Amino acid sequence: MSFTYGSVIFFLLVPTIGAFLLGLLFRGKLKVIRYLFWFVSIAFLGLTISTAVKHSRHNNQEAKGMLGQYKMDLQKSKYHSYSLNKFADLTLTVKDNNTFLFNRATPLFPSTSGKWDFEDDGDLAFTECTFDDTDKKFQIFDGFGTWTFQSYCLTDGENGDIIVLPRQ
Repeated sequence: MSFTYGSVIFFLLVPTIGAFLLGLLFRGKLKVIRYLFWFVSIAFLGLTISTAVKHSRHNNQEAKGMLGQYKMDLQKSKYHSYSLNKFADLTLTVKDNNTFLFNRATPLFPSTSGKWDFEDDGDLAFTECTFDDTDKKFQIFDGFGTWTFQSYCLTDGENGDIIVLPRQ
């Protein structure tokens, strides 16, 4: 059985809050029991914080692995309206300030730049993206070594359209 990051935090916070509330029940009487519950509450809070910090570091390391330049793969990419050979020189630069930038404008994408944010809940890792000048969000599931833009990310993309950019 695997646990997601959110469920681990939840199962650590429940005893933290429970022990704190039980300690409040013994307010004014049996100070030893009250302090024991509060000590347990503090211990679980510390464990929760350390888990969150460890997860944050892991996400930062994973996100750094996405940085670099990617070039269009003409064999795997297809777009219904255009011959992709015209865009053979298209490159994508993924920067550490959580932005990405194409080297030139194309009719394939709504913009030449955008923002990305790596997400990992323990079960599924993906990159959430938006193009500049649009609020439409989309996900990239294979940002390590390849960025794949499905039809719903593309300008006038139709079912089956796909733009694949592997790392150079």
